[in-house]
This record gives sequence, C-alpha cells and structure tokens, in this order.
Amino acid sequence: VLAANVQEAVIALAEGSCDLMIGYSHPRAPIILDRDKFVGLRLGSDAFFPVSAPDADGRPLFALPGAAGRPIPYLAYTATSFLGRVVDVLLQGNPQPHLKRFYEADMAMHLMRMAREGYGIAWLPKSAVEEELASGRLVRAGGDEWSAELEIWSFRSIGNSNPTMLELWKSLERDLR
Repeated sequence: VLAANVQEAVIALAEGSCDLMIGYSHPRAPIILDRDKFVGLRLGSDAFFPVSAPDADGRPLFALPGAAGRPIPYLAYTATSFLGRVVDVLLQGNPQPHLKRFYEADMAMHLMRMAREGYGIAWLPKSAVEEELASGRLVRAGGDEWSAELEIWSFRSIGNSNPTMLELWKSLERDLR
C-alpha cells in the first residue's frame, strides 16, 4: 500500500509498479486513463467541504466567503494535487471568496491538523474529518455552494494477471452489485 497523490498513482499504475489504484475523482477534474488499457469501478462517494476550528460559541473561526478587509487564511493543497484542482473548480463556480493562501500541503491530514489548530480554513473529505466534526474540534465553514461530491474509484490494468489482485477485483465487483 502506497499513499500518493493521484498523478503519482496514475503513473505507478501505468508503469505497472502497482496493481490497483483507489482514489477520488470529480466530474470536472476526472482521472483520465486509456480505456483500452485500464478498467475502473465506482466504489462510492464522499462529501468534500470547507472546515475551520470553532470559536467559543461553536461557530467557525473562519467562514466563507470572508470579507475584503479580512481575508480568510487558506490552508491549500499544492498546485499539483487532485484535491487542489477540485477546490479550484469550486472557487470558480462561486462569487470570489476572500482568501489568503497561508499554508500548502499535499496531504489532507496535514491540512486537517492545521485547521484544527485554528490556522485557517481547509477543504477536506468528510471521511477524513468525521471524528473531528462529531467531537466539535472542527466545524463546517461554508454552505453547500462551497462543497462537492467526490467519487471514489478503483482502477486496474486490463493486462494485469496477478491472481490476488484479480480475486480482490472480483470481490469488489460482487459487492457493488
């Protein structure tokens, strides 16, 4: 098992250095693989939305869209990350928020930690922040207009004959019926 950004995972799959890839996709930022060489299964979905640490009253310390005179510290994904592209899509579809890039990371867990400590706002998958939301350590920092539904996909090479991977794939197919 290797945790990697989507671009690195696609390269590893294409080069044959991994048997199976599981990752997020979004209709406006899809994972593009040659259908003659790869097959995919849609495994499910995950909500993706902005979060912030709460203030003393349980409201977000930072909430979208922010104000021109006080831009929100933005905990961003790096420019090459898939989730960063999804945030860009969300920001393009809304009135311009007042954000000031404060910190960048490839991994959602780094951004979650920074948001939990009160350093700014971060877009995170619901599955990554369920415990923090339930405990009140993080709260949603914007409405549905700032949110997206991510699809969870698994991909494999059509030519891969690894018996363990093929059995896992068949199991996934059965579970999705």
